[in-house]
Amino acid sequence: MGIKQVVVLSLVLVGCSSPEPAEGNASSVSGEVFFNQRCAECHGLDGKASIAGATDLSASTLKDEDIKDIIENGKNGMPPFKIMLDSEEVLNNTIEHVKSLRK
Repeated sequence: MGIKQVVVLSLVLVGCSSPEPAEGNASSVSGEVFFNQRCAECHGLDGKASIAGATDLSASTLKDEDIKDIIENGKNGMPPFKIMLDSEEVLNNTIEHVKSLRK
């Protein structure tokens, strides 16, 4: 296995594994910060990465309710992040950040 495959595999195992509580109170974390901490490993900071089969968020046309459902409950290989979102504000801000990544 080459170094590139090892790096990708490491990112998948670390970034796309079951979520653990973020440092500090989740309600004090902005949507962009939450995304960067929890989602960017697979989706990339710009939403275009597709590590471990992650969806290209820059091409997404999902409605807010659908984005919310996927963030909270996961989909396919993406783990659920509902336990990380003890604030509706963080969830809503994360949804807005995801939408801001669209082309």
